[in-house]
Amino acid sequence: MSIVYPIGTEEDPSGLMTKVLMEEEPTRLLVDCRLNPWSWRPIWQKPTLVQLYGARYHAAGRFLGNLRHPSNPMYSGKGAVELASPEIGIRGLLHYLAAGHDLVLLDGYLRFEESHIGEIVSRLTSQYPALEVRFKERQEGSVPGELPVGAPVYVRIRGENVAALVLGPAPTGVGEAYWVRLAARAPLLENQWLISDYPDPVGRGRLTRRFTHIKELDGP
Repeated sequence: MSIVYPIGTEEDPSGLMTKVLMEEEPTRLLVDCRLNPWSWRPIWQKPTLVQLYGARYHAAGRFLGNLRHPSNPMYSGKGAVELASPEIGIRGLLHYLAAGHDLVLLDGYLRFEESHIGEIVSRLTSQYPALEVRFKERQEGSVPGELPVGAPVYVRIRGENVAALVLGPAPTGVGEAYWVRLAARAPLLENQWLISDYPDPVGRGRLTRRFTHIKELDGP
């Protein structure tokens, strides 16, 4: 069974989620569906992606990009979708799938509902009924390896996952632990965060990977 994974650059600001997908299956391809394969985040700029994934990266925006994306001054209409050249673009994706490649379909969204990838997936599934669409889970379980300063994580506090940033190791003598900085929604202030350092060391078992980006916590 062939699989496609929609991925948004804003839901995966560090590129880690995509890196995991590409590393777990060597024949998987990364198909860039952005009209303009550029981002203010260097990890999502075309030259970086070519360097990271080589021939497994395909810039397909001239076929699969959304002509009505807000960044295109020639068109307007928020939420409207007009694929640049869907016949050629979809045919190319079907060719990759028939050759046995799973696909990671890349766009610049934070929420899938904001992306034109849904239109691409709809066209694909109508012609390739056996296709499976999967959404990569943002939390991958316990964080592997040593946690560097600045690593984005969630901390389990009173049964809830709280966004955090690793400040450094905290020697405790009872297992691996870290100092962390937390981000919590500011009450009565929409889209603002309260940032504070957690007073106690946090054991590794309470940490999971975080793929969302919080500017106030993580920086620009």
